[in-house]
Amino acid sequence: MSGRTWFTRSALAAAVLGLAAAGLPASAVAEPDVLAAGGGHGADFTGDGRPDILAREKGTGKLKVYPHSGTVNGTATYPTAVTINLGWGGMRWIGAMDLTGDGFADVVAIDQNWRMVVAVHSGTFNGTNTLTPGLVVVGYNWNVNNFVSVTGNSTLLARRASDGEIFTYGSSGLNGTATFDAPTKPQTTQRERHDNDLFISAGMLGSTNGAFLFVGPGGELYAWDTFVGTNQRRTFGEGWHTVDSYVLTDLNEDGKEDLIARNKATGELWAYLHSGVNPWPQMGPGPEPVYPTRITIGYGWLTNDIIT
Repeated sequence: MSGRTWFTRSALAAAVLGLAAAGLPASAVAEPDVLAAGGGHGADFTGDGRPDILAREKGTGKLKVYPHSGTVNGTATYPTAVTINLGWGGMRWIGAMDLTGDGFADVVAIDQNWRMVVAVHSGTFNGTNTLTPGLVVVGYNWNVNNFVSVTGNSTLLARRASDGEIFTYGSSGLNGTATFDAPTKPQTTQRERHDNDLFISAGMLGSTNGAFLFVGPGGELYAWDTFVGTNQRRTFGEGWHTVDSYVLTDLNEDGKEDLIARNKATGELWAYLHSGVNPWPQMGPGPEPVYPTRITIGYGWLTNDIIT
C-alpha cells in the first residue's frame, strides 16, 4: 500500500464540508479511488454496433479503445488497443456514452475542477483523430458525488458523498450545461444506504425496468429491482472485493448484460456471462445464478488505471 491518506466515506464528506466552510476548494481533499475505478458501460467507438472497452493508461494519460473483435473467444475478444487521445491523466473519472445520437460513443469525464466535460466522437474510428478537438463543458460542481457510473440509456448514476444516496441524471442529448437533467432519486434504492458500496450501475437483469447493481463492503454482489414499490434485493455472489473496474456490457450480444471486471492483484480481465436467469419472481434460498460462468478475456490490465 502506498503512503496515501485514506478517508472513510463519512470522514471524506466531513473534510469536504470543512474546506468549504474555510473557503478552500473541495478538490484539495484526497479522493477515494472508487470515483475512477469502475461503473462503466460498454459503448461502440468503431461503429460496428458492438460494445468496445475504453481505458486510460496508467502514468501516460493515454486514452485507449479496445475494439470488440466480434467474437467472445478468450483473449481474442479484445485483442488490440488503439490510442484515441492523449493528455487524460488529470481526469478524476471517465465514461463513455453516445450523447449526440450518431451511433458512436462520446467520452464523458470529470476534470480536476469537478467540471463534467465531453469529448465528441468525430464519426470515424481513426486513432487520435477519433475524437474532435476540444472539450464541451456540460456541468459543474460534481464534487458533491463520490461515485459516478454510466447506464446503457444515456443516464448517469451518482452517489452523494454526504449521505450515500443514489441519484440519476437523465439526458436527451448534448446541449451544453443542459445535457444532463436535474438529479432525481430512484425510489426503490433509497430504502438502504450505499455509502460503503464499491460499485453501482444499472442494467436489464430479468426485470422490465432493469436493476441497480452494487458490491458491498464484504464483497457481496447484489441488486435492487427498480420496480417502484417492490423493493426487492437479490444476492448474485460473494468475493467481489477481489476485482475492480466493473463494466456492464452485452459482451456476447444475446440481449442480456454481462459483467467485465479486473482481478486487482494479477491484472487478469474476466467476463462473467449472464445466464439468462430471471432472479426476481421469488426469493431463492441462496445466491441467484445470474453470473455463474467466468472466462478470461485479457491479461496485463494493471497497465490501465481506468477501465470503462
